[in-house]
Amino acid sequence: MKNRSLCEETPTYTLLLYRKDNWLRGLEIILFLLGFLFILLPNFTFRSIPFVIGLLVLAGVVMAISPLLYLLILRPRYILLENHLTIRKRKWEKVIPLKREQMIDLHYLQSGNERIPLLVSDQFLAKVKIQLEKLRYG
Repeated sequence: MKNRSLCEETPTYTLLLYRKDNWLRGLEIILFLLGFLFILLPNFTFRSIPFVIGLLVLAGVVMAISPLLYLLILRPRYILLENHLTIRKRKWEKVIPLKREQMIDLHYLQSGNERIPLLVSDQFLAKVKIQLEKLRYG
């Protein structure tokens, strides 16, 4: 059977605001700590009202900027084929063969002990579920 592309998707900025993988969470933590250490601590008195306001503003800025940096640095792309799902991030590529025992749990592809985050829209997830059902029931 020939593998043809059923669906391709690149995550959008708004989607990355609420769906995150470990790389994006790590980026947020690093950006927040850098801002805290190099912007807030040297310029504000610890536990003062301006410090707390600056902390909240920093958190908001980090949450707004990190998805943009993620999209610019990694350029993620998800490609659904008849028998497998391909995840591309910059030069890294992971091919996940679709199997009968796999399932979608929220926005994760559950395969055995491995949980693979899928940073895609609900429509794309529905298409992955349909492909898994086709493999499961023929």
